[in-house]
Amino acid sequence: MRFLFHAMLGFSIGVVGTGLVYGTIVRDRVVHDGARGHRVHARDVVPRVPLEMTVVPPLPMFPRYGEPVVPGATLAWHLPDGTDGAELELSSTPTFEPGATRQIDVDGETFKLPQGLPVGILYWRLRGRQGDVTGEQTTPTWMVDVVAPAGEPAWG
Repeated sequence: MRFLFHAMLGFSIGVVGTGLVYGTIVRDRVVHDGARGHRVHARDVVPRVPLEMTVVPPLPMFPRYGEPVVPGATLAWHLPDGTDGAELELSSTPTFEPGATRQIDVDGETFKLPQGLPVGILYWRLRGRQGDVTGEQTTPTWMVDVVAPAGEPAWG
């Protein structure tokens, strides 16, 4: 029994020691920045932005999720303090695929949908904007059902 205890203790010390050594090696690792051809520390490869400098996304207000709307309806949101606009993404797909997504810079808290909008499901989300800086974080995806105005056929 005594041998088993000492074997397990030795194994545990070995694992901890290996982790400490490996962590030190990785922390001080130098990577090559091929674009500029000089050496850069691994910790400097990913730029860090202080939390205070991030741009918070707006809070979508209406229309409610899944609500039927006609072309020309208004999307509205609330801008957090310190932001002056938003980047609105409109898409026919919930994954916002590049070919099916339109990005629109909007000043203020509303956007009027275009009149020629096709009938069907439309997904939208927002990114906050502060001056020339657009945030990385988006709101959750919202969806509206674009329907034909009363008296007009849906196909047309």
